[in-house]
Order: sequence, then C-alpha cells, then structure tokens
Amino acid sequence: MRHEDTFRQGALIKGRNRDTGWYSVTDVEWLRVRRAFVNWLSPDNFDNEGMQRAPLQARASVPGGSRSGAWLNPETQSRANRDGPPCL
Repeated sequence: MRHEDTFRQGALIKGRNRDTGWYSVTDVEWLRVRRAFVNWLSPDNFDNEGMQRAPLQARASVPGGSRSGAWLNPETQSRANRDGPPCL
C-alpha cells in the first residue's frame, strides 16, 4: 500500500475537522497485500478470547527485503513517496 495524499480537514465529524488519508494498491501489489490480510484474518491468528496473536504488520514481510510491514506504516510511505521508489 502506498500513501498517495492527505486531505487536510477533509471531513467534519462530531463538530471537529478530520484529515483523510488516501492509499493505493496496484493489481501487482494486491497479491501480496491480499495474502497478508488473509493470513492475518485466519482463525489461527486469534486466541480463545478473540485477541490477535500477530499484528497485520508482522505478516506483511516483503520477500528479499528488510522492510517488513513497510506498506502498512504511513510514516515509511510518506518518506518513500518523497525520497524514492515505492516500498513494494
């Protein structure tokens, strides 16, 4: 997932301004993103009380790279958009 933009004060909720973050996923990236979501939502990832065992970020490793879960971190994405190619 790549952070594309932020609409500052893009919505009024309960009398307060809210920012809206916009993210994108290409069809090529979607295969990896979908796999991470499916694994994260698997019943094996939840204990008897319904608490997750591993967060989504831990399941989003990028093969061949050291940016585990980078596509889930808005700070990483903002830096990537500004300084170079996308994280995926």
